[in-house]
Amino acid sequence: MNRAIYKTWINHFKNYLPEEACGFIYGYWDEGEAIVSSFVWVPNVADNPEHSFQMGPADIMRLLEDSAPESGASISRNPNKAFIIGMFHSHPGPPVPSTEDLDGIRLWPQLPTYWIVSCTAGIEPDIAVYAVSTLLTSVLTGEPFGTIPLSFDA
Repeated sequence: MNRAIYKTWINHFKNYLPEEACGFIYGYWDEGEAIVSSFVWVPNVADNPEHSFQMGPADIMRLLEDSAPESGASISRNPNKAFIIGMFHSHPGPPVPSTEDLDGIRLWPQLPTYWIVSCTAGIEPDIAVYAVSTLLTSVLTGEPFGTIPLSFDA
């Protein structure tokens, strides 16, 4: 991931505190590695946004059907064009999936990654990136959740 994109993304979470923020990660695959190109924020329409997140169906459909104007990315199977490679949301606590998160991710088994950002005012965010397929398997087997390491380009 590009450090500038990462820093902009992390700093943007402060605008949403104390509510949870959410959205999609766009990118592409290069030799088996996910390359992040942008993040697209989606309004949190949950009844209690300080303790949960929910994306509105109209917002999700807009992103699935159209290009993402905020990011310049579009959904495509073309390896030279960015597409949705994950979903993100923030937590007021540790970046560990809640029961509600695990129930929700079952609706998105085709997503490669699921990102949780632990966001508390005044504290540097802690991020965990999960492979959706591994999360779903862990739920069934009771195995611990494994994370995917983040790496940055220069």
